[in-house]
Amino acid sequence: MIYFVTFMISVLFFYVGNKTSSKSVKRVLHIVALFLPILLSAFRAVSVGRDTGFYAYPVFRIAKTYDSFFSFIGYDGLEPGFLFLEYVGANIFDSFPFVLGSMQFITNYCVYRTICELGEEKNLPVGMLVFYFLGYGSSLNVIRQYAAAALILLAFAYLKNKKYVLCCVMIGLAYLFHTTALLAILFIGIYFIVYNKQVFYIFLTLVLIIAYHVITSWKEVFPIIFKYVTVWRINYSAYLDYYSMGDRNETAILLALISILIVGINMIKDNSEWNRFLLMMSIIYLVGQPMVEQINVISRVLIYPSIILVITYPMLNNIIRIRYINHRKYNLAAGILCVLLFASWYYTVILNNANEIIPYEFAF
Repeated sequence: MIYFVTFMISVLFFYVGNKTSSKSVKRVLHIVALFLPILLSAFRAVSVGRDTGFYAYPVFRIAKTYDSFFSFIGYDGLEPGFLFLEYVGANIFDSFPFVLGSMQFITNYCVYRTICELGEEKNLPVGMLVFYFLGYGSSLNVIRQYAAAALILLAFAYLKNKKYVLCCVMIGLAYLFHTTALLAILFIGIYFIVYNKQVFYIFLTLVLIIAYHVITSWKEVFPIIFKYVTVWRINYSAYLDYYSMGDRNETAILLALISILIVGINMIKDNSEWNRFLLMMSIIYLVGQPMVEQINVISRVLIYPSIILVITYPMLNNIIRIRYINHRKYNLAAGILCVLLFASWYYTVILNNANEIIPYEFAF
C-alpha cells in the first residue's frame, strides 16, 4: 500500500527531525519528509484522481499549442494560477509531473507552514499525519480547490498572528487557483464576529437555527441562493442536482464531532477568539455534512472548513500530554486517535475510492 508506506516514512522523518539537535539536519529531514508525498503525487499516472484525467492532463496538452501565456489566460474559464503552472509545465519543462508536483507542493507546504506558524512545530508528525489521512486523497483529485483551500488555511494562521498583509496575499493567491477562495471573506467575517464572547454565543445560536432550517428546507433555500448570489464566475448551479450523490464519507460527521469535543475541551482553559473560530468551523462542517449527498456543491463549500479542522486534531495531542503524564496512558490515547484517523482514511479512500485514486499507478 504505497500511500500508507509513504505517509509513515514522511511522518518518521518529521519525528526524527524534531528530535535532532542540529538545525541543518532537522531542515534536511523536514524537506525530505515534505517532498515524499509530493513526489508520489507528481509521478502518478493520469488515471489516478478523477480530475487529473478529466481536465488537468487535457489542458496540459492544449497548453503546448499556445505561443504565449497571455493568450492562454482565461482558457475554458480556468483560473490563471493553475493555467500558469500548466503553461510552464508544458512549454518550459515539457513535464506533466511538474504541474502535478507544483500543485501538491502548494497544498502540502501550506499545511506544513500553517502548523509551524501556529507554534505547533513539535506536533508536526501528528499534524501532517492528520492531513495525509483526511486531506491528501482529496488533493489528488480536487487539485485546484485544495491548493486554494491550503492557501486559505495559511492565510488564517497569518490572521491569527496579526500578519494582515501576508493574510491578504495568501487569499489573493488562493483566488488565482479557485474562485471559491472568496469564501475566505465570509470566514474572516466569522473570525471577527466571534472576537467578542457575548456576540459569539448569539451568533452560535443563530447559526444553529439557520442550519436547522437549511437542512430541513434545502430544496427551497438553495435555489434562492444560486439565483441571487453570483460570486463565482463558474455557474455552480449546475451542481444543484437533487438526485446526485456526493462522495460518501460516513465518518465525516464523527470526525467533526471529535473536532468540536477537542476544541471545546481546549476552550475550558483558553476561551480565545481563535478557539471560538475553530469551534464555529467545526459546527459549520458538521451541519453541512448531511447535505453533501443531496447537493454536490456543498462538498465544494465544505472543503474550506474541513481543511481548517485538520489543525484541531494536534490540539488533542497537547491535551493528552497535559492530562496523562503516564507514558502508557499517553501512548494509548494517541494510538486511539491515529487508529481512528486511519480507519476514516481506509474506509473513504481504500474501500469507497471516493476520489478514484486507487489503484495507484506510476506515470512511467
